[in-house]
Amino acid sequence: MRDWEPLKRLSQKLGSTVWSLADALPPYQIARGPLDAKENGQGGEHYIRVAGARVKIDEAAFEALTVGEVVKVRYTRGGKAINIDRYISPNGQGEEHPPE
Repeated sequence: MRDWEPLKRLSQKLGSTVWSLADALPPYQIARGPLDAKENGQGGEHYIRVAGARVKIDEAAFEALTVGEVVKVRYTRGGKAINIDRYISPNGQGEEHPPE
């Protein structure tokens, strides 16, 4: 049975790599609206909630964003943020709803 262990590990790594590549491909999800919450996950991961979606973001974006500001988040099927747009009105205040 031990002869199968290296093959099993290789299969798992290959499956993980294929999922990572597939997750990076379109179509992407989009969430628009006020930032509802900022959450810290296990292992130092950071998440935001926008329009019912939970999206994983990096630490710099986590620190820069504020709960309540209006954002548009494009993210992968696996829930990883690709880009985040902030919506600010001409008077410097956050917009109530982002443009479509």
